[in-house]
Amino acid sequence: AMERIEVEQPLVRTEEGVRLRQTQARSVLGRSCAMTRNPTGLSGDVALTRGWCLMEINRPLEAVAAFDQAIASGSGRAREEAAYGKSLAYLRKNLTSEAAVAAAEAPQTRSRQVELGASILTQRALAAYRDKRYVETLLALSERARLVPEQNDLLLIRGWSYFNLGRYKDAEQVFRAVQRTGHSEEASVGLNAIREATDQVSQ
Repeated sequence: AMERIEVEQPLVRTEEGVRLRQTQARSVLGRSCAMTRNPTGLSGDVALTRGWCLMEINRPLEAVAAFDQAIASGSGRAREEAAYGKSLAYLRKNLTSEAAVAAAEAPQTRSRQVELGASILTQRALAAYRDKRYVETLLALSERARLVPEQNDLLLIRGWSYFNLGRYKDAEQVFRAVQRTGHSEEASVGLNAIREATDQVSQ
Protein backbone atom coordinates (compact mmCIF):
# COMPACT_ATOMS: atom_id res chain seq x y z
CA ALA A 1 0.00 0.00 0.00
CA MET A 2 2.72 2.42 0.90
CA GLU A 3 4.22 2.42 -2.59
CA ARG A 4 0.97 3.58 -4.19
CA ILE A 5 1.00 7.06 -2.70
CA GLU A 6 0.43 9.58 -5.46
CA VAL A 7 2.42 12.72 -4.76
CA GLU A 8 1.40 15.97 -6.37
CA GLN A 9 4.28 17.32 -8.35
CA PRO A 10 5.47 20.31 -6.34
CA LEU A 11 5.81 22.35 -9.51
CA VAL A 12 2.11 22.09 -10.28
CA ARG A 13 1.69 24.86 -7.75
CA THR A 14 4.42 26.98 -9.24
CA GLU A 15 3.11 30.46 -9.81
CA GLU A 16 0.83 30.86 -12.83
CA GLY A 17 3.31 33.39 -14.16
CA VAL A 18 5.64 30.59 -15.26
CA ARG A 19 3.03 29.10 -17.60
CA LEU A 20 2.34 32.57 -18.95
CA ARG A 21 6.05 33.27 -19.52
CA GLN A 22 6.49 29.95 -21.31
CA THR A 23 3.50 30.35 -23.64
CA GLN A 24 4.36 33.98 -24.41
CA ALA A 25 7.96 33.01 -25.21
CA ARG A 26 6.71 30.21 -27.45
CA SER A 27 4.44 32.57 -29.37
CA VAL A 28 7.29 35.11 -29.75
CA LEU A 29 9.77 32.55 -31.08
CA GLY A 30 7.35 30.23 -32.89
CA ARG A 31 9.02 27.35 -34.68
CA SER A 32 12.51 28.78 -34.22
CA CYS A 33 12.23 27.78 -30.54
CA ALA A 34 12.62 24.11 -31.45
CA MET A 35 15.76 24.72 -33.53
CA THR A 36 18.88 23.80 -31.62
CA ARG A 37 21.22 26.77 -31.40
CA ASN A 38 24.02 27.91 -29.18
CA PRO A 39 22.70 30.75 -26.97
CA THR A 40 26.18 32.31 -26.59
CA GLY A 41 26.13 35.87 -27.85
CA LEU A 42 22.39 36.39 -27.29
CA SER A 43 21.35 39.45 -25.28
CA GLY A 44 19.99 38.82 -21.79
CA ASP A 45 16.36 39.34 -22.75
CA VAL A 46 16.56 37.23 -25.92
CA ALA A 47 18.32 34.41 -24.05
CA LEU A 48 15.69 34.60 -21.29
CA THR A 49 12.83 34.36 -23.82
CA ARG A 50 14.57 31.40 -25.44
CA GLY A 51 14.96 29.69 -22.05
CA TRP A 52 11.25 29.99 -21.26
CA CYS A 53 10.35 28.81 -24.76
CA LEU A 54 12.53 25.70 -24.37
CA MET A 55 10.82 25.03 -21.03
CA GLU A 56 7.47 25.22 -22.83
CA ILE A 57 8.51 22.52 -25.33
CA ASN A 58 9.95 20.46 -22.45
CA ARG A 59 13.66 20.76 -23.23
CA PRO A 60 14.83 21.85 -19.77
CA LEU A 61 18.54 21.09 -20.14
CA GLU A 62 18.75 23.22 -23.30
CA ALA A 63 16.82 25.88 -21.38
CA VAL A 64 19.56 25.85 -18.72
CA ALA A 65 22.13 26.97 -21.32
CA ALA A 66 19.85 29.82 -22.44
CA PHE A 67 19.22 30.86 -18.83
CA ASP A 68 22.99 30.77 -18.20
CA GLN A 69 23.50 33.22 -21.05
CA ALA A 70 20.77 35.48 -19.62
CA ILE A 71 22.49 35.38 -16.21
CA ALA A 72 25.82 36.26 -17.86
CA SER A 73 24.58 39.11 -20.07
CA GLY A 74 21.24 40.31 -18.66
CA SER A 75 20.12 43.15 -16.43
CA GLY A 76 19.39 42.55 -12.75
CA ARG A 77 15.76 41.63 -13.47
CA ALA A 78 16.69 39.31 -16.34
CA ARG A 79 19.33 37.62 -14.17
CA GLU A 80 16.82 37.03 -11.36
CA GLU A 81 14.28 35.59 -13.84
CA ALA A 82 16.96 33.43 -15.46
CA ALA A 83 18.20 32.01 -12.13
CA TYR A 84 14.60 31.20 -11.26
CA GLY A 85 14.00 29.55 -14.66
CA LYS A 86 17.24 27.59 -14.38
CA SER A 87 16.18 26.23 -10.97
CA LEU A 88 12.83 25.14 -12.36
CA ALA A 89 14.57 23.49 -15.34
CA TYR A 90 16.81 21.45 -13.04
CA LEU A 91 13.84 20.54 -10.82
CA ARG A 92 12.03 19.24 -13.88
CA LYS A 93 14.92 16.80 -14.35
CA ASN A 94 14.98 15.94 -10.60
CA LEU A 95 18.45 17.50 -10.24
CA THR A 96 17.85 19.00 -6.81
CA SER A 97 21.44 19.95 -5.90
CA GLU A 98 21.87 21.80 -9.20
CA ALA A 99 18.49 23.51 -8.66
CA ALA A 100 19.60 24.74 -5.23
CA VAL A 101 22.84 26.17 -6.65
CA ALA A 102 20.97 27.82 -9.55
CA ALA A 103 18.48 29.46 -7.19
CA ALA A 104 21.37 31.23 -5.47
CA GLU A 105 22.87 32.66 -8.68
CA ALA A 106 20.76 35.81 -8.39
CA PRO A 107 18.70 37.29 -5.53
CA GLN A 108 15.12 35.93 -5.45
CA THR A 109 11.99 37.33 -3.85
CA ARG A 110 10.99 35.74 -0.54
CA SER A 111 8.01 33.93 -2.12
CA ARG A 112 10.23 32.44 -4.82
CA GLN A 113 12.84 31.37 -2.26
CA VAL A 114 10.10 29.57 -0.33
CA GLU A 115 8.61 28.01 -3.47
CA LEU A 116 11.96 26.75 -4.79
CA GLY A 117 13.10 25.61 -1.34
CA ALA A 118 9.87 23.64 -0.82
CA SER A 119 10.11 22.06 -4.28
CA ILE A 120 13.74 21.05 -3.78
CA LEU A 121 13.01 19.53 -0.36
CA THR A 122 9.95 17.68 -1.71
CA GLN A 123 12.05 16.04 -4.41
CA ARG A 124 14.79 15.19 -1.90
CA ALA A 125 12.23 13.59 0.42
CA LEU A 126 10.69 11.56 -2.40
CA ALA A 127 14.07 10.37 -3.66
CA ALA A 128 15.11 9.32 -0.15
CA TYR A 129 11.77 7.55 0.41
CA ARG A 130 12.05 5.64 -2.89
CA ASP A 131 15.54 4.52 -1.79
CA LYS A 132 14.14 3.45 1.63
CA ARG A 133 16.30 6.06 3.39
CA TYR A 134 13.57 6.88 5.90
CA VAL A 135 15.59 9.03 8.33
CA GLU A 136 16.67 11.28 5.43
CA THR A 137 13.06 11.38 4.22
CA LEU A 138 11.92 12.66 7.61
CA LEU A 139 14.71 15.25 7.78
CA ALA A 140 13.79 16.67 4.36
CA LEU A 141 10.07 16.71 5.23
CA SER A 142 10.73 18.48 8.53
CA GLU A 143 12.87 21.10 6.81
CA ARG A 144 10.13 21.59 4.19
CA ALA A 145 7.44 21.89 6.89
CA ARG A 146 9.31 24.91 8.27
CA LEU A 147 8.74 26.66 4.93
CA VAL A 148 5.20 25.63 3.95
CA PRO A 149 2.34 23.60 5.46
CA GLU A 150 2.67 19.86 4.91
CA GLN A 151 0.18 18.46 2.39
CA ASN A 152 -1.60 15.12 2.88
CA ASP A 153 0.42 13.14 0.33
CA LEU A 154 3.65 14.11 2.08
CA LEU A 155 2.10 13.47 5.50
CA LEU A 156 1.39 9.91 4.33
CA ILE A 157 5.03 9.53 3.34
CA ARG A 158 6.01 10.86 6.78
CA GLY A 159 3.67 8.28 8.37
CA TRP A 160 5.07 5.38 6.34
CA SER A 161 8.63 6.50 7.10
CA TYR A 162 7.89 6.38 10.83
CA PHE A 163 6.22 3.00 10.32
CA ASN A 164 9.25 1.58 8.49
CA LEU A 165 11.53 2.81 11.28
CA GLY A 166 9.36 1.01 13.83
CA ARG A 167 8.16 4.32 15.32
CA TYR A 168 4.54 3.17 15.45
CA LYS A 169 3.24 5.83 17.86
CA ASP A 170 4.57 8.64 15.65
CA ALA A 171 3.18 6.90 12.57
CA GLU A 172 -0.22 6.52 14.23
CA GLN A 173 -0.34 10.22 15.12
CA VAL A 174 0.39 11.17 11.51
CA PHE A 175 -2.15 8.74 10.01
CA ARG A 176 -4.81 9.98 12.46
CA ALA A 177 -4.07 13.58 11.43
CA VAL A 178 -4.50 12.61 7.77
CA GLN A 179 -7.73 10.78 8.65
CA ARG A 180 -9.14 13.98 10.21
CA THR A 181 -8.66 15.82 6.90
CA GLY A 182 -11.01 13.40 5.14
CA HIS A 183 -8.41 11.15 3.50
CA SER A 184 -9.56 8.25 5.64
CA GLU A 185 -8.97 5.45 3.13
CA GLU A 186 -5.21 6.04 2.77
CA ALA A 187 -4.89 6.69 6.50
CA SER A 188 -6.80 3.50 7.36
CA VAL A 189 -4.31 1.41 5.37
CA GLY A 190 -1.53 2.84 7.55
CA LEU A 191 -3.47 2.39 10.81
CA ASN A 192 -4.26 -1.24 9.91
CA ALA A 193 -0.59 -1.90 9.15
CA ILE A 194 0.36 -0.50 12.57
CA ARG A 195 -2.28 -2.70 14.24
CA GLU A 196 -0.90 -5.80 12.49
CA ALA A 197 2.72 -4.91 13.29
CA THR A 198 2.04 -4.17 16.97
CA ASP A 199 -0.08 -7.32 17.35
CA GLN A 200 2.86 -9.37 16.10
CA VAL A 201 5.21 -7.61 18.49
CA SER A 202 2.96 -8.19 21.50
CA GLN A 203 2.43 -11.89 20.74
